[in-house]
Amino acid sequence: MIFNFVNNKQKYFIKIANIDFYIHSWYNTIEFVTYVKLRRLVRLDKLIHFDICALILLLVLLFSVIIRKMTNGLTNRMFLVVMATMFASTLFNIWAVTLDNSGNANHVFLYISHTGYLFTHNLTTPAYVMYIISLSDTWHKMLKNKIQMTLLIAPFTILTAALIVNLFTDCVFEISNNAYIRGDLFFILYIVAVYYMIFGVVYLFRCRKKIILIENSNI
Repeated sequence: MIFNFVNNKQKYFIKIANIDFYIHSWYNTIEFVTYVKLRRLVRLDKLIHFDICALILLLVLLFSVIIRKMTNGLTNRMFLVVMATMFASTLFNIWAVTLDNSGNANHVFLYISHTGYLFTHNLTTPAYVMYIISLSDTWHKMLKNKIQMTLLIAPFTILTAALIVNLFTDCVFEISNNAYIRGDLFFILYIVAVYYMIFGVVYLFRCRKKIILIENSNI
């Protein structure tokens, strides 16, 4: 009875993560279309109200997962990684937006906050893909397949390298007149996000029978 209750709770959290993953991916896709039309971001005051609400919800979810001791096993730990990534992304975004709106002239803080946000925000999708791999219990197959591992790791490695290089070249974004402005290579972030969205959907479709079998065996 207790096991069924915990299992139902886990399914509830999985559904929330699914919704966030697809909203995140489609948001990036729509934002990319806007970026093509407006290459440079016009500086406007940004709102953090939704970020604060998201932070509260994430805290509640993390507390619920930990208090119910849903931390054992690789799948549960990967789910915690996804939640922690979303939490860090929200914190960095609140920090970055607060600095932008205040017109803060400290370029070090501006670069750290925006780089941290872009890194953690775009880490959400590959982290969720790894959660799907754990959910389907196919990590042993993935680790043996060098091509699949390369396809999993390479895009985010390129994105990380671009963010590091950006600190010296401003190719992804720059801080000009205390304002955050997107650079010529910002589109890389959208390409990587769409890539992991497709990767996750394809992998989920391929392993759907095994995931259903695992879920049914846990009932």
